[in-house]
Amino acid sequence: YWSGKSQTHMDLENEFLNLITCLEVFFTPPGGDPISSTIAESVALWLGSNLEERIKIRKRIKKLYTRRSEVSHGSTDPIKTEDLAYLQTITINVMKKMIERRSEISEKEDIGRLIDNQKLG
Repeated sequence: YWSGKSQTHMDLENEFLNLITCLEVFFTPPGGDPISSTIAESVALWLGSNLEERIKIRKRIKKLYTRRSEVSHGSTDPIKTEDLAYLQTITINVMKKMIERRSEISEKEDIGRLIDNQKLG
């Protein structure tokens, strides 16, 4: 829903917020974990194929999440098109992987279990 909704906005800020929300839907922690760290780490584990790549993804997603907070609290600094393009690519790749692994995911908790198994595996 949020990924599709992001495509209907004329302004970059709302598109950006919708794409971040899409990632939140998949990776929001069930308890009191810090949401930005959990989402950044989850995306990195979900998409990164090696340690170096995961570190880069986690760092970039954390920066984008900070930017999301600024935008949603009224920042007038424009969204950078390269940040939006990166976020679009990440979101599409997360959804592709969700589809590829759909036989392992019947409810949202299964995503968290898969992420935890990857951390410990």
